[in-house]
Amino acid sequence: MGWSDLLKFKEDPNVQIVALCDVDEDRLKKASEALPDARTYTDWREMFKMEGDNIDSVNVSVPDHNHFPISLQAIRKRKHVYCQKPMCHDVNEVHSLTETSVKSGVITQLGTQLAANIGSQIAVQLIKDAAIGKIKHVYTHTCGSIGDRLELMRESNTSGLECLDPPPLGNVDLEIAFDQIGNDMFIKGNIDSVNSLLYADDEKAEIDVVKIIETGKTKGKGFILSTACYIAPMVSKERLLMLSQMVEKYGQY
Repeated sequence: MGWSDLLKFKEDPNVQIVALCDVDEDRLKKASEALPDARTYTDWREMFKMEGDNIDSVNVSVPDHNHFPISLQAIRKRKHVYCQKPMCHDVNEVHSLTETSVKSGVITQLGTQLAANIGSQIAVQLIKDAAIGKIKHVYTHTCGSIGDRLELMRESNTSGLECLDPPPLGNVDLEIAFDQIGNDMFIKGNIDSVNSLLYADDEKAEIDVVKIIETGKTKGKGFILSTACYIAPMVSKERLLMLSQMVEKYGQY
């Protein structure tokens, strides 16, 4: 996200990029070649110290665990912040950023560009104009580690959750998720396309697929088995055919 954000900011005639920071020397070199006049740093704390009033805003597009601390320090220094998703790891961090940004009087934005594109804007307007009739169901799309947000999603009265990633990408087992929210929400659960479809032998792959299907069929309000937005690139066509056949055999309600 950092590289794509950088190119977009570079296109804006109202933006002057004066400093770049990355712990990865190769990525920093690539960015510096694109913006040779920008000063470079490998430690964001040093950048804040050295740049001071030279910068008005900060774009935080680093690995997830550093989104909150960098954003918080920037906001405390009264810098406007554009932070990539996920903004924080938990609700307390969100509250802290919100309160600090209000106190500092800065403008902040989360990197959910998709929600700002023309298609999304048209969809919002169609809903407001009641062009598609009364909305009866809303499904929440998410991914990754969402264990601390399951109950929050249920409390929002969303109709269903898509997509529930298995460990290690996610942090909630499907059966546990059903125990927590399954009676109130539909769940679309992802199969592990790496460990179950790519690396597992036929026996383990079949066991994994049957387990997730049976869990979805016997628990909660409803379930769809998904491979998420991708299949691990080296998964064979024979394994995908096996998955399809097993869904036909075991997956009918």
